[in-house]
This record gives sequence, C-alpha cells and structure tokens, in this order.
Amino acid sequence: MQPHEKKTKNPKWLTRIIGEELHNIKQYRNFHHILREMLYVDIRDILKDSCYYYCSGSDISPIVAFKNSIHSYIYCDIGLYSISYYDMLAKLKTNLNEEGFNEIQSITIDRDYLNSNERIYRIPPPRYCPHIFKADWSLWSHGEQQYSIIFIFWDDSYIWELLYSKNNIRPKAICRWRPEGSWGFEVKEELEPEFWIDHKKPTDDYILISETIKYFGEYGDNYMNLFQKKDKEVGI
Repeated sequence: MQPHEKKTKNPKWLTRIIGEELHNIKQYRNFHHILREMLYVDIRDILKDSCYYYCSGSDISPIVAFKNSIHSYIYCDIGLYSISYYDMLAKLKTNLNEEGFNEIQSITIDRDYLNSNERIYRIPPPRYCPHIFKADWSLWSHGEQQYSIIFIFWDDSYIWELLYSKNNIRPKAICRWRPEGSWGFEVKEELEPEFWIDHKKPTDDYILISETIKYFGEYGDNYMNLFQKKDKEVGI
C-alpha cells in the first residue's frame, strides 16, 4: 500500500460540522446545524493537512488519489482558458458524483471568510483573471469518509499567500496540472508539502512513487505523477 492510500480518521472539526453518522444529515435540523457550524469553523483547521490544487479546473485527481488520507482540499483556478466559474464548479461536482462522492451541503464564501480584510496586493490583467472573487465551500462524503472542498476562482498565487503563507501552514499535498496557467509563486522550504502531484519532479528532495494518477479535468486526457518527500517513509 502506498502512503497516500493509508486510511486516516475524519478530522474532528469536520466531524463536528457533519456529525458522526451520515444518515442523520437527511434530517432538516441537521442541515441547519451544518450551516451554522460552517460559518464559525477556523480556516486554519481547514488548511491543516489539506491539499492545495492550483490551475485546477474541474479535475478531481487528488481527491480520488487521496480519498483515504486527505479530507480537506483547496482548489483555485484563475479562469485563464475562458471557462466560467459556474461551468467549472458544476463539472467539478459532476465528476465527484460520478466517482461515488455525495454532496452534503455547500455555501458561497467571500474573501472576508478567508480572513482577508486587506486590499489585494495586485490585480491581474482582465484577460487573465476575473476581477470578481468567487468561491464555493462544499462538504462531501464517500462511504464513511468526509471531505471539505473549497473552490476559488481567483489568482492562485494570491490565495497561496493569503491562506498558507500568512497562516504559516504546510499543506499535506500540492497539485498542479498546468503551471503555465499560473502567475507563479514560491513555496518556501518550511512549507514544502509531503506530496506533490505533478508531471515533472519538483526538486531533488522528492521521489516518484506513482505514475497512475488519473486526470479527470477539461484541460486534457492524461495521467499525473505522484512524488513524496525523501525524508518520509515510502510505502510498498
């Protein structure tokens, strides 16, 4: 078994929102409870042990690959290829449904929810990025496993700085399919993740452990590589 396939427990903050027994979410009062809890969760809990996917499109590759070990995903796409936010989000959720994931609840969130009351440090040219920030936060289940997925339609380098750098939180994994579609940002050594999903070896500090990560998005039809830090135990 590869290290990314080892099953981990649902994080406490996520179970607190959804509940222990998923069949209870069918009751209306539990939907009300879920919405209330979603409004007050700490963003740092969502970021801890998460996967950050930039230039994501509607691809669900990391969610399928890490469905046993990562429960929180931050998706970001700048909308470079003229695909609308709503079309991309709808296709993302359709892809998840087709793979057996069930949506529990979703809400629209703004930059204030991500603890950002400051002015954006730069505005991308209109041809590269919409000027209106859009984001959707949804909760999902797959069997007994629970998941949080935040999909953000904005500049991925700004989102990286705003969330991970600002909070000094290392994601468990980073995924990138089309890095040429990104403005580009630096991942400092102290924030280097345990896993990279990429086409090319990120640095010499990583070892290839899988070449069979299926791509589910709209930017092509291919497979992705999975790398793990060399100083971590590699499963067999």
